[in-house]
Amino acid sequence: MRLVSQQVNECLGNTISPQANFGLLFNKWLDYRKEKGTYVPSVKENRAPLVQQARHSSRPADNILKRHHIHQAEYCQAMEKAGWKSFVFTARLESPFVSGLGAAHPTETGMVLDHTSGMPYIPAASQKGVLRVAHMINALLNEDGSEKTEEQLLGQGVITREGDKLFWEEDDASTTLFGCSEKDGALAGQLVVLDAYPLKTPELGEEILNPHYSEYYQGKRGPSEDQRPIPVKFLVVKPGAEFVFRVLLRLPYDKAPFRNPEKLWCMVHENIRKALTEVGMGAKTALGFGRFRVIRNREPGETAQWINEYKTRRARTRQQLQDAIIEKKYPWHATLRQLGDINDWGALKNQVLANKELRKYQAEKELAEAVFKMAENVARNHPKKWSNERDQAVADWLQPSGLAWQPLARTGTTGQQTAQKTDTQLLETIRNFSDEKKKGWSQYKEANIKINRLDKQCAEALKEKFSQWRLKKSKNKAEKQAVNRLAKRLKAL
Repeated sequence: MRLVSQQVNECLGNTISPQANFGLLFNKWLDYRKEKGTYVPSVKENRAPLVQQARHSSRPADNILKRHHIHQAEYCQAMEKAGWKSFVFTARLESPFVSGLGAAHPTETGMVLDHTSGMPYIPAASQKGVLRVAHMINALLNEDGSEKTEEQLLGQGVITREGDKLFWEEDDASTTLFGCSEKDGALAGQLVVLDAYPLKTPELGEEILNPHYSEYYQGKRGPSEDQRPIPVKFLVVKPGAEFVFRVLLRLPYDKAPFRNPEKLWCMVHENIRKALTEVGMGAKTALGFGRFRVIRNREPGETAQWINEYKTRRARTRQQLQDAIIEKKYPWHATLRQLGDINDWGALKNQVLANKELRKYQAEKELAEAVFKMAENVARNHPKKWSNERDQAVADWLQPSGLAWQPLARTGTTGQQTAQKTDTQLLETIRNFSDEKKKGWSQYKEANIKINRLDKQCAEALKEKFSQWRLKKSKNKAEKQAVNRLAKRLKAL
């Protein structure tokens, strides 16, 4: 059975999906069995099913971990632009890691898991505490690594004496990095620590606690060797997992007591390294748990790739949303794109003027202008075939939009003169193309010439250039297509 509501139990069904969030399974969806009048988790003595479930959850968890790293890396980049200093350490576990053992849990040993990915992580608050310990240790050492004498520590104000006892005294650097209470001046720490996430889903394993004095811990009697040991298993992150630690040092406030940025940077760097490699992260560090080895002092290479992929997807999604908005606002856009280039009267009449979808939006000025341009191109390309009936058909179609159509293609009309002027300019452009193939072909592409709209004189001039460039024997696909289109155009003319 599961200790969940009936509705949740029905949703989960008989078997939980292998890719379910491991954090939900570990904290909310455990199976229970009845034992001696009470219910106990089925995994209390054996964590193997949990280890297996965590392995199955890796695919969705990996995607969420990627997003965590992307957001943190982008945040660090943004803060660096604002003048902050970022420290990024990628470290590999050298010993098992565990945290949250003391948290309330049905199996008596909990684990700190990320809410969204369900995977182990190291919260910023716990990191900051370890960094503070590392800073204290470094303050007790000389630059060569030897321990400072009591006289040195007293002289430097690192410790104070009260009677026979010595006490740690917060120095200016510690106050600046970690802050102080209102009683001591109320200063916010300049060190900003981010949660540390594994680079990818880590491998979980089992470890064991073996309390020998169970009755002593229960308050029944004193510790003695005749008490029965009770092994307690708990989950750990196995060695080999890589975590990324990100720490930011912001600009010191005006009242910060220590204001040497270079020394602060060095201190933070050394504190992080000592915390990871010597002090240890998580629980049971006195037994060697939670030790890391720093493998690089920068963002992992995967992060840059993930950021580029994320930005590409984000730009594509934004473009799709914009396209969807435009399509909703201007529904005729899709129809116009499907039509492509309109080069003759038959296509213009059947696909545009007689198009029922487009007729719904005849009053729209943008659509009317597009149809006007199509009709103008057809009239200029086929001036001899253009007639009064065609002028009237175009004018009638444009009338709802208020756009006036002027006859363009009859002999002596403005339209024919305009077409002639445009053709003359184009002819001059073609003749000015370089005789050298590479340069000339580049000029041709930049001119964006529509071969199927050329008049005979321009087409023959372009044919002469193609001949000079020897495109007929070219193996380039684009060049061969241009030659074929020009041959068809000349044949039509």
